[in-house]
Amino acid sequence: MLETRWRTDGGHVGDETNPLDRLLNTRVPNAPQSEEEARERLESLSRSRQEAEGEQASEPPAAGEEAEQEEASARPAPPSRPEPPAAAPQAAAPVTRRGDGLEKDLWEMDALLQYASELQKTLEGIDSATPASSEATDQSGAVRVVVGSDGVPERFRVANDWNRKVDARSLGHAVAEACEMALQQRMAAWGEAMQEAGLLEEMERIDRLEAQAGAVSPGLDDSLPPGLQRKTAVHRPPLELLADRALGAQDALDAFLANHDGTPPPEPRGSGWDRNRTVGLTVTASGAVTCEIDARWAERRSGAQIADALNGVLERTRADLARAVEAAPSGVPGVDIAGLTELIADASAVTFRSPRNR
Repeated sequence: MLETRWRTDGGHVGDETNPLDRLLNTRVPNAPQSEEEARERLESLSRSRQEAEGEQASEPPAAGEEAEQEEASARPAPPSRPEPPAAAPQAAAPVTRRGDGLEKDLWEMDALLQYASELQKTLEGIDSATPASSEATDQSGAVRVVVGSDGVPERFRVANDWNRKVDARSLGHAVAEACEMALQQRMAAWGEAMQEAGLLEEMERIDRLEAQAGAVSPGLDDSLPPGLQRKTAVHRPPLELLADRALGAQDALDAFLANHDGTPPPEPRGSGWDRNRTVGLTVTASGAVTCEIDARWAERRSGAQIADALNGVLERTRADLARAVEAAPSGVPGVDIAGLTELIADASAVTFRSPRNR
């Protein structure tokens, strides 16, 4: 229990044996005697510092200080740290332009239609340039054959002195050789007709169109190809009906193009024999012929008799070939390009209801 006493000068005293009391009773020289006196001293000190700083800023630097400042400015500046490389600009977002989706497909379809149209015209020109018939003999001159516009033999003739020109065992080979010579003449005449009609250059242009058909891009100003745009308001069937018709027409177009590109199917062929199986023929749709003739039978026959037997067998062979062609997978002779273009244009106009296409 501390004993507390009061000094006459107002100072607090405690137990002199307690270090804390001794510290509290220690008097600081010139210490403020009250709170008001302490506040006045602090304000006076603050004003004195502000006045001293103002005077120091207004005084000009001494001569020594000016030299130090000039020397410091003359020294090269320390090397600055290299700034980090600027971040690479972010790639701009891809710009979606007209034709990136369905419109691009329509442009490709339009190019494909142009290619198919030109191909069909060229094929029609090639067909029109086909020779109506060709005629040739074998190298010995014993057998003569006439082939039609389809390249298939139409009739045979055998020379009366055939046995002087060819051995009986080689008579069947002479028949096949005459057919081959006739086909060669037919192809030569066909090529000349195509060249005169400019179809060879047309075929080269078709090849370029085929290469371009898969590499088209829509223009920035046209949402649809010119051939698929609609300028006037016309009655159009429902889109569902147009879609069904378009799918059917697309199948026809694909079949047409596939028929003229890729590996052809097996070639149809027809065969025939006479009653006694002494004369036999095999003819393919392209006109390739193989012939078998019994040598002992031919030795006792004239040229006319042999020709009659050949033509009779040829008739049966052609009939068998016709049945084979009919049973074979049918090719696509053509496709209605104009109708298909009109159909796709109607479907496009319904799908893209923009003022440009109305």
